Amino acid sequence: MNFNDLFGVGIGQALLKQGITEPTDIQFQTAPDIITGIDLIAQAPTGTGKTLAYLAPLYYKLNSAERGVQVIVLAPSYELAAQVHKQAKLLWGNMGKTDGAPCLLIGGTGVARQVEALKLKPRLVTGTPGRVLELIKLRKLKPHTVKTLVLDEGDRLLLGDSKEAIKEIIKALPRDRQILVFSATVTDKAEAAAKEYAPDAGIMRMGNKLPDSITHKAVICKRREKLITLRSVIHNEQIKRALVFFANGAEAEHAAEQLNFHHIPAAALSARSSSQERKTALARLRDGAVKVLTSTDAAARGMDIEGLDCVINADAPKDTETYLHRAGRTGRMSQRGTAITIATENEARRLEDIAKTLGIKINISV
Repeated sequence: MNFNDLFGVGIGQALLKQGITEPTDIQFQTAPDIITGIDLIAQAPTGTGKTLAYLAPLYYKLNSAERGVQVIVLAPSYELAAQVHKQAKLLWGNMGKTDGAPCLLIGGTGVARQVEALKLKPRLVTGTPGRVLELIKLRKLKPHTVKTLVLDEGDRLLLGDSKEAIKEIIKALPRDRQILVFSATVTDKAEAAAKEYAPDAGIMRMGNKLPDSITHKAVICKRREKLITLRSVIHNEQIKRALVFFANGAEAEHAAEQLNFHHIPAAALSARSSSQERKTALARLRDGAVKVLTSTDAAARGMDIEGLDCVINADAPKDTETYLHRAGRTGRMSQRGTAITIATENEARRLEDIAKTLGIKINISV
């Protein structure tokens, strides 16, 4: 089964232009339900193509004769919204479409330009909940034409700071709208929250499995030696582009300062980073101006960094879900990647339990 079989030659050829030929498990399994209009809660590991899993079938079922927004995709961060928009725009162009092109609606930028973009009648918009709700209340984004709402990283949207905005947005949509929830992890709480809006939603879990393309390692050291060990790991592994996780933003910022002092180009992301600072840090990593980006889990959630060859846990993950989200940033779409944890002896015991749960082998060295 290929994309031509699922969505016809138009979308199949458009994806081929991106070098995408065969659907992943999540793309293959969810397509029929999405096309049929069924509400769906879908869980699949990071890096398995969740964005295209909903974009391709939603483009397939768009009514090209109907003007106005038919699909809203919500994401919890500017970065993830921008990544989804980039893919949506690329696929739209590769399909040979001109009018009704996707539109990005995010906070931190002027609303006037986004109002002008909505006048061009996009069929799909991607945005953050606060800005989308603002535009609905201003009556610039007409919700009555919307047929599908997608919650990307749905667990964070449904349980985090945006949950009230999500509630208001859903209330403004037609009663017969379709709701799709996609995430790398769907907890019982997140599933229950989704069921409040889509009680008959189907559940599709692809399992907590990391790609085989990721090599897992751990280095044991004393806590006070972690930054020294981090520098050693970066040199020894000959890392080109790495994302390093810390427990809090202050540690991430301090580590970036120390790495720069020791001539390892680095930038930091934290909850205190402005939208522009975040964009600049990501751009510098992507273009090679820095080789290391230090971050917290919250700041990195949903980020897709192309060519990321290594993820380093400077602070060991507290649980299986956290390890899954972190390690899944590398080794995406069958590319090779490495996940390295710098752990104390106590953290190493927790790491062994995580490895057992995920069914992976972590090579540990001292």
